[in-house]
Amino acid sequence: MSSVTKVVCFDLDGTLIQGYDATSITLACTLNGRREEMLAIEEARIRGEFDWIAADYQKAALLKGLPLSRLAAEFPRQCRPIGGIRETVDALHREGIRCLLVTSGPVQSAQAFALHWGLDAWDGSHYGVTDGIFDGTLPGHIGDRGKIQCVERYCSQVGASFAEVTAVGDGGTDIPLFGRCGCSIALNYGPEAKGKATHYLRTDDLSHILPLVP
Repeated sequence: MSSVTKVVCFDLDGTLIQGYDATSITLACTLNGRREEMLAIEEARIRGEFDWIAADYQKAALLKGLPLSRLAAEFPRQCRPIGGIRETVDALHREGIRCLLVTSGPVQSAQAFALHWGLDAWDGSHYGVTDGIFDGTLPGHIGDRGKIQCVERYCSQVGASFAEVTAVGDGGTDIPLFGRCGCSIALNYGPEAKGKATHYLRTDDLSHILPLVP
């Protein structure tokens, strides 16, 4: 690694978290006792009854009544993180590189994960919370291309440009970001990511990205 990269932006679901049943939104629904309803929504989405964003609004309603404090405490313990996160974050920090976590899922899940693993900042879709309790609304979904705005906002705060960002993700909403950043690493990627990233890697150890960060 060198000083070319100032920020590494990580995706959460499918990248730092492995497995569909413990993503930022599915685990939150499970913690609120609404797993079966969440699965029914996802099955309908797969059948093509609505898109993933519409599904997220329906899933948001399933969070109503969940204390934010419970998500903050339980999410880092019950999700299934990829190996090597701490080592990777520590190595990047030694090089003066900031670690940003951005997800299209709940920003509250991203915050819990980032604080647990020592990432510097986080962003994502803003699910409604009133008096410390999820209220079932989703007033701030970042959508298909919102990660670009999240990274742009953070870069303006820390004095970095997109050319100085390395993006790490598995595909989907990461692809528009791949096209803007100086370097991109498709990690455990889906077929839609082929031809879109600088590097491609399949591994269960996040530290394997380190030689690829410029």
